[in-house]
Amino acid sequence: MSSRLSGSAAKFIEKELKSQGLQIVAPRESAIVFALKEMGTITGASLKEGEKERFRKIGTQLGRALADKTKMIRG
Repeated sequence: MSSRLSGSAAKFIEKELKSQGLQIVAPRESAIVFALKEMGTITGASLKEGEKERFRKIGTQLGRALADKTKMIRG
């Protein structure tokens, strides 16, 4: 993996969300992303196989947790 492209933005994003007063309700996650190149130029990106489904499940879990919390608040 190219060192100039490797790393995770998750920690930075979490810090920024907290600084905006948002509550973190789940541990941060990272995805494996591969650069797509044509003739040496990066033209896009693709997720490692299985990452899209993994994050779909995470989104579903977060959505359910939010819906449950909203129901509790509203009574």
